[in-house]
Amino acid sequence: MRDTATMRDTSVAAAASAAAPVASGAASTPPPKKAEPSRPARKPAPRTVNARINGLAYIPSRIEIAAGTTIQWKNQDPLIHTVTATDGSFGSPQFGLDATYRHTFTKPGTYSYYCTLHPNMKATVVVK
Repeated sequence: MRDTATMRDTSVAAAASAAAPVASGAASTPPPKKAEPSRPARKPAPRTVNARINGLAYIPSRIEIAAGTTIQWKNQDPLIHTVTATDGSFGSPQFGLDATYRHTFTKPGTYSYYCTLHPNMKATVVVK
């Protein structure tokens, strides 16, 4: 009789565990997320392009950039130079070795520039 009672207890325990929810490793479907309020698009961070002056030349001699980009020219020449737009829209003072000049281009267009001290030094910036 003892064996029958043990079998019943085991059967009852098995039935109870089958009825109880079983935690499994399978992922259940998460509840849908609430829509976040729309945010205005972030403006890209301002960009700086480095150029240099070396050997009586602007390097590179042609730069293509997006509007809002700043170009920084570093004079690596032992001579004094300028960065002067042919249309007068921008211009640096004279600057010597290891000095820099920066200009931010805000409007699309093609900008030719030269050195007022060395007129054969010419280059172009194309702003899109």
